[in-house]
Amino acid sequence: MDYQITETNPAEEGPFPQLDIAPDLDGSEGPLLECWGVREMDFGSVLGKLLYRACVKVLNKKKLSGRVDTPWTSVLGFNADIKPEWRALYKPPLTKRAANFQS
Repeated sequence: MDYQITETNPAEEGPFPQLDIAPDLDGSEGPLLECWGVREMDFGSVLGKLLYRACVKVLNKKKLSGRVDTPWTSVLGFNADIKPEWRALYKPPLTKRAANFQS
């Protein structure tokens, strides 16, 4: 019996099948598990950062479920809708002219 090793390539006119991935976060709730409205992602066109974040959330969904995004909302007495603005706590850096007392 003769065997032959051959390679086949997909036809040019036939598109590669679309692969959709959806993170399985059912049964888990919390602000850290929000997927920014993206439930299904096209594997061929999804951004790497978005895919990485979805994978991290799925792998750590037990730890992230029910956790608050920041403890300062309860310390400062804010509602869940109001997020603290960290830039309000810091002053902008001084310009070179403002720090020069000899001019």
